[in-house]
Amino acid sequence: MGAAYPYVAMVLVQLCYSSSNMLLKVALERGLNQFVFVAYRHISASLLLCPFAYVLERRETVTLKTPKGRAKVIGTLISIGGSFIFTLWKGKCLINGHVQRPLIDIYGSNGNERKLSHVKESWLKGSALILLSNFTWSLWLIFQGVVYKDYPAQLSLNALICLFAAFHSSILALFATWDLNLWRLEWNVQLWTIIYSGVVVSALVNNLLIWGIGRKGPVFAAMFHPLQVVIVGIFWCIAFAERFHLGRC
Repeated sequence: MGAAYPYVAMVLVQLCYSSSNMLLKVALERGLNQFVFVAYRHISASLLLCPFAYVLERRETVTLKTPKGRAKVIGTLISIGGSFIFTLWKGKCLINGHVQRPLIDIYGSNGNERKLSHVKESWLKGSALILLSNFTWSLWLIFQGVVYKDYPAQLSLNALICLFAAFHSSILALFATWDLNLWRLEWNVQLWTIIYSGVVVSALVNNLLIWGIGRKGPVFAAMFHPLQVVIVGIFWCIAFAERFHLGRC
């Protein structure tokens, strides 16, 4: 029975990811800003994970009296300083682009030829972005398998991932979204999407994913990823009467 646990866990992971994607689709249509969503998602996950990771998996202390302790502190400061430099420093403009509309226009236009050409361009950009997303996600799975061998504390590992993600995404969101109204939360689908994606997916489900990677490897976890497409497709057809085509429509 125990041998089936990793399989059940990976199916549960894909179910949770699928429901998160569907909620996010609705929330974005209702006005949720993508930068704000990513920031709030990882902030909520960090707030949940960090206290438990500190209490349950604390193994070591940092002191400036030893070379190892000083190296840890200096390395941390360099990492944080580098993050600030890349976030705040504005280098020379290589390509001067003027983006007046979102990169991905899902619902098309009212028949305007210029808008239709933009829709086609968005499909290309969207496909490229999805391809890049899958590539980086694959690297993330591989890195988890490598890191877990030397750092088997999955709770602390996920807490650190969410903490650094919250730090970087919050800075990026502050520079990308100047409108403070976009940061205001109300009791609506946007808030529930943030809570579900942060607490359930980033905090809990990612721990389950790391656990599965530690026992079966990154390829095993990646094998279940296509299941997410099937789950979302079936639910979207039933709940929202979505039409699917062979290729893109």
